[in-house]
Amino acid sequence: MKAHYAKVYPIVALAAAVMLVTACGGDSSTGPDQTPATSSFTASISGGSSASLKGLATFGTGTDPQTGDQAFGLFLSDTTGGYVYIVREQAGVPPTGTYPLFDATGDATPGPSDYFALALLGPSTSPTAAYTSRSGSFTITSSSANELKGTFTINGFGGSLTAGDTATATITGSFDALGGSVNIPGGRLVAGGRAR
Repeated sequence: MKAHYAKVYPIVALAAAVMLVTACGGDSSTGPDQTPATSSFTASISGGSSASLKGLATFGTGTDPQTGDQAFGLFLSDTTGGYVYIVREQAGVPPTGTYPLFDATGDATPGPSDYFALALLGPSTSPTAAYTSRSGSFTITSSSANELKGTFTINGFGGSLTAGDTATATITGSFDALGGSVNIPGGRLVAGGRAR
């Protein structure tokens, strides 16, 4: 078994847990001069995998059921079942700014203010590829309790879950996310493909 799989299989377990995200949405009330808030994202993947993603975007703070710790999560759910998940193991809506993505492929442990990312391709019941952030950036251009807008570039490492290869991929995209309830998987999330 390649060492890659020792890191990727826990990611797939995380994927199943993350698919439980509840997109409650933020304030969606409308009046005569109000437009309903939208929730959307688009992304493209190149390199080891090639795909275009689009779908719904939700962000929020959730509690790790095992540790009781709070974490921020941005969940981008593709219409075909894949997703991109950007996590910070610290509660609260981040302000506008550009944040580097932590290298979650090694043995280092992210700090509470570090962001890291996970991308899963294919249907959630039978994913075809998974990538964790090696580097990249997460930019927030508009931030409030109800809506988060921005862009991201994830330089990921992972590969095919069916062919057993390892590869790098670049995932770029933009999001307009609504505040909601985000379920945080137990075990302090996954960084570097290992349960924490």
